[in-house]
Amino acid sequence: MSFRSLGTAVLLAAFAVFSLPADAEAKKKRKKGPAVAVWDVFVEDDDRAEAWHWYTRISAAIDELEDLRADDELTFEPRVLGGEGVSVAATNASRWLDGAWVAFRGREYDVAARFAEDALKLVDGFPASRLPDGLVRDLELMVARARLADGDEALSRSALRAAVLLDPTWEARDGWESPELVALWRDVAAERAEAPPATLIVRTSQPFTDVLVYGVRHGTTGPSSELDLPLPPGLYEVTARKAGHADASERVHLRPHDMTELDLAIEVRNSAGFQEALVDALADPTGQRTSPVWKGLGNASDAIEAEAVLTARYTIVDGGPILQIGLYLPGRQGWGFYRALPLTGDLGRDQLGVEDTIDDLITAIDLARAPPMLAVVPE
Repeated sequence: MSFRSLGTAVLLAAFAVFSLPADAEAKKKRKKGPAVAVWDVFVEDDDRAEAWHWYTRISAAIDELEDLRADDELTFEPRVLGGEGVSVAATNASRWLDGAWVAFRGREYDVAARFAEDALKLVDGFPASRLPDGLVRDLELMVARARLADGDEALSRSALRAAVLLDPTWEARDGWESPELVALWRDVAAERAEAPPATLIVRTSQPFTDVLVYGVRHGTTGPSSELDLPLPPGLYEVTARKAGHADASERVHLRPHDMTELDLAIEVRNSAGFQEALVDALADPTGQRTSPVWKGLGNASDAIEAEAVLTARYTIVDGGPILQIGLYLPGRQGWGFYRALPLTGDLGRDQLGVEDTIDDLITAIDLARAPPMLAVVPE
């Protein structure tokens, strides 16, 4: 907003102040009937005043329709943050893994091991399902490689056991790993092979739910909402995931010959993953046709009993702000209406752009709600 004039900022602030009583009065006289859920706009705090100014103009136009209301209280609760702590920790841990590889190739094995060990501390405590696939496994493998090369077989074996537990399918291949690590991996694999496998029976509260083990998808429950997983003995983090639902995770300890049952109940509600997918759909709608966000939006609109969902994202692209507006209509694999509206800072020009957007949005709503015309069959 640094390129905005002070006058523009003052006008927007003044509009926000004078519109508050009207908004409060409108809520008192809220219409009944079908509702369009107006969700909050994705925007940085510094730009919220401007984004909300234009966004509320658009939602108010919906509310002016005779038989439809715009309802900003039909939120997809509970609200959650976008997982910034996880993102920062994962990004830094990935960079430290890159640094560990540089040190390892330079034969600074102790430095490489400490890079990886410190990175593991960064992501410790975060669910594996929220971290990049294989990140924790790769960090443990780096510790195993570096400690073995540095002469500490005990620490290397411990890290390798942890890596194999995270991903039982990983193999140390000749030519890819050092002969010493391949031999150590064979010992660890033999230890695990001696322990009879266990069976984990996962039941989810919804059918066709993905089941992840340490963030890696292992299958999907069928119509019976059940999935059997043969796994080596060990401690596992198991997650149930379905679009439009919050993840459900539990840790389970499997012992040899065990047949353990695990019930995971997922709820139709907001989640960090759902919000991230929603932002992606606003940023790149054409690239998100197969995204699970549409199924999630369908579940959300059913849960809050909304005829449609309006949402938006305010972002800066090439130095200029854009308000990306999406209207979801249930049953669609994509936006029922979408517009990327550039904002110039010229109030008159931006007003015209918003009015054009409103006209097109109302047309899209009218077309979606119009009953199909019956074909007349001549007698």
